[in-house]
Amino acid sequence: MKKPLSTQEGLSYFCPEQEGKGRVTYNKSTQLFSYETYFLEEKKSWGMSVYFPLHGEEDIEISLENSNAVKGSFINSMAGSGRKQKREAAFFLQNLSYVMRAINNANKYCDTINGVGQCVVEKAVFDYVQDDKKISLTRILGDKSLVLDMAQLKDGKSYKTTIKYLAMQSEKTPIISLELFTSNCL
Repeated sequence: MKKPLSTQEGLSYFCPEQEGKGRVTYNKSTQLFSYETYFLEEKKSWGMSVYFPLHGEEDIEISLENSNAVKGSFINSMAGSGRKQKREAAFFLQNLSYVMRAINNANKYCDTINGVGQCVVEKAVFDYVQDDKKISLTRILGDKSLVLDMAQLKDGKSYKTTIKYLAMQSEKTPIISLELFTSNCL
């Protein structure tokens, strides 16, 4: 990228319909998977089917109109059984919902000047920053943050997307990390 992109142009690097390989890290456990994402126009939602080796398929569906409408079996497998883990997974997924809403409708939620700006979805505020190597959305809440990084930018698309939920005191090890390595933007 030579010139700064508007938020709308920058967020359009995310392919709403894609397939590839991924990695989720949660509770000091890492799982690799294949995935496919899709946009459901009639339901106004975005979804992802995740295929774990030796385990099977897990799904997530996120409403692009209501941040509390996140459903699917991927939620249960992420959360585990502890109360703290369920809260962390719920926070991660709710903020993933805000991110997907901002990406899907950046004209409504986002504004930027010279590559720096903000996206505001409901009361969730994300700082938008871009440079030659990546495009980022960051939400800071007290001592935690959620960061979306789009990297490996080529031909108007991002081929690596990382979404991390971090505790500020230990930024090197995320509480939850979801990495998507896009092989095909559909």
